Amino acid sequence: MDRWAMAPAMLIAATGFCSIFLFRCVTAQQTNVTDPREVSALRALGTSIGLSPPWDFSVDPCSGAAGWGEDTGTNQFRRRSAIQCDCSIGSDGVCHVTRIAIVSMNVRGQIPPEIGNFPYMNDLNFQANLITGVIPDEIGLLSNMEHLTVASNRLSGPIPGTMGNLTRLLTLSLAVNNFSGTLPQEIGNLSSLTELYLDSTGLGGELPPALRNLRRLQTLNIFDNNFNGSIPDFLANMSSLQVLAMYGNKFTGPLPASLANLTNLREFLLHRELGEVSAGGSIPPSYNRLTSLTKLSLRNCQLSGFIPDLGNLTQLTHLDLSFNNLSGTIPAYLASIDSLSRLFLGSNNLTGGLPNQLSRIVDLDVSFNRLTGPFSQMSENATIIGNQFQVNRTQGQNVNAATYFQFAINCGGPQITSDGTDFNADMQSSLDGDFYSTGGWVTSSSGFAESFQDNPTWFQSIEGSAGQQAVLYQTARTAPTSLRYLGVGMRSGSYTVHLHFAEIIIGTGQDGPGVGRRYFDVFIQGDRKLKDFNIREEANGSLRALTRSFTAVNVSNGVLDIHLLWMGKGTCCAPFRSFGPLISAIQVLPEFETGGASQSENSSRGVKIGVGISVPLLVLFVVSGYLLWRKRHRKNLENDDEELKLLDGKLHMFSYNEIKNATAGFDPARLLGKGAFGKKVKKAKVFGLSGGII
Repeated sequence: MDRWAMAPAMLIAATGFCSIFLFRCVTAQQTNVTDPREVSALRALGTSIGLSPPWDFSVDPCSGAAGWGEDTGTNQFRRRSAIQCDCSIGSDGVCHVTRIAIVSMNVRGQIPPEIGNFPYMNDLNFQANLITGVIPDEIGLLSNMEHLTVASNRLSGPIPGTMGNLTRLLTLSLAVNNFSGTLPQEIGNLSSLTELYLDSTGLGGELPPALRNLRRLQTLNIFDNNFNGSIPDFLANMSSLQVLAMYGNKFTGPLPASLANLTNLREFLLHRELGEVSAGGSIPPSYNRLTSLTKLSLRNCQLSGFIPDLGNLTQLTHLDLSFNNLSGTIPAYLASIDSLSRLFLGSNNLTGGLPNQLSRIVDLDVSFNRLTGPFSQMSENATIIGNQFQVNRTQGQNVNAATYFQFAINCGGPQITSDGTDFNADMQSSLDGDFYSTGGWVTSSSGFAESFQDNPTWFQSIEGSAGQQAVLYQTARTAPTSLRYLGVGMRSGSYTVHLHFAEIIIGTGQDGPGVGRRYFDVFIQGDRKLKDFNIREEANGSLRALTRSFTAVNVSNGVLDIHLLWMGKGTCCAPFRSFGPLISAIQVLPEFETGGASQSENSSRGVKIGVGISVPLLVLFVVSGYLLWRKRHRKNLENDDEELKLLDGKLHMFSYNEIKNATAGFDPARLLGKGAFGKKVKKAKVFGLSGGII
């Protein structure tokens, strides 16, 4: 064949060969590899923290293959272990790790010093694990870091001062760990910081003055720690602040009026512990300049004086001034703040009536004040116990009737029998703070938390450690802030109160890695019996039964008050939800002779009482009660809008001494027979505590 005839074919073959060659060359140039030093650091990190399943180093980490790449899910707590790389840095074709995310993997090891061998790292996320040990000093070598979170772990030791080298940092979250010591001064070097989360870290001492340098800071969360001293005025220099959450610390002294300079502030949350606030503090009138506020919470700060004019805070949705010593009347301007949906003024010394138009408030708590006047304009969701209101919306009950001398409650669960005792059902699922009667006791939950679980009743199977009483600990009731049980119509005398607990949420798989902490105080008759009570710590674990008993509890006014109160300690959002007070069951028993009487609950709304007295006396008692009930019931039907009044003596309630005298000291010879009668009690949402109906 002529060689020129072969030329086109040869040219095509040659062209094809060159094309393949050039493709392979380009491909080879584009196949970048991860910096070997960073690969070694990844190996050390995976081994040190115990990552399972382990990373696959048979492929290059920056290839994105074999599980190395980041997924695109939107849930920030989704389980993942991935990295991201940048291969455009420099001209050597080497890829560098810029992001590591090891989230919700339940890793339990420690952060190795090799963490400092990622010079181009800008995002490190280790949240929601069980990592222990300290943050190594080498963390300060990550000079390009912009986002760093190690929240919801079990890290300990001091915060390394080298963290001050991360001057490009925008967000820093060290929340929910077990650190010690104080906040280092070097934190003031992070002048680019916009979000700082130090809640539940274990840090203490005074806030360092270097914080004044963080002028770009928008969110400062330092709640649930041991910070002390006065609230520093230099916080007013942080003019960009939008969220300031400081509750659950040990600050003293009055509220600084200078905080009114934080005109961008949207949320100001400050709760302090009882007895640790200087006397005479009041709400500074200058706070009326915080016109951007949507949430203002100054709960339990021992504030006194009147509620000042805050009428300029027209964007308020949440105002909590409860558990203080505020006096005077409820300001009328509160009713004109259209955005206000949650108003908590309970447990103060407020007087007078309620402003009109408050019925639109979603959550209204004015309980335990000295308010008077009509209450017809309020919604059923309002919590008004412990006042002097005249009520026409629901049936009241005379708490001084001295009917009850014991009760038992299965908190958050159905009626059960345990060790021969009937425990009333307590299954109301509302969180609106209302009260209801179940034959001798009432309950209430109040407060608000963004991440609080909607359902306040819980169920969790629990075995073994609870023994025969395990059924008592399978359910529980909880609340965002305040959980109260009141025995009403109680006989005067001394009682024993048994409180049953089991932690059936934290550490049971319902709270992520189980690093959350629940703390609350327990008050009985106003006396604090338990402070910073942690069920899990006291019981040495979750799903373990725990009982705390208190004797010589005196009742003199017909009311036995059991109050569980969150004081600001404990974790929030660790990682999913807040944890308020929790209780599994309550049993109250008399320490005095009941004169042969026995009381047993036969339903969640009724009580049976068997009394060893003569039949004529029993019949007289029952008939008199029935006639009076029928008369009053008929009158209420005919005059539904009339105000309820106290029983005015038309029905004689026989005292223990009268019954004892009539039966010659309960002489068995005079016993003609045994019987029981049931007294039905309608559900009621309001009760009085000082001899009247509210």
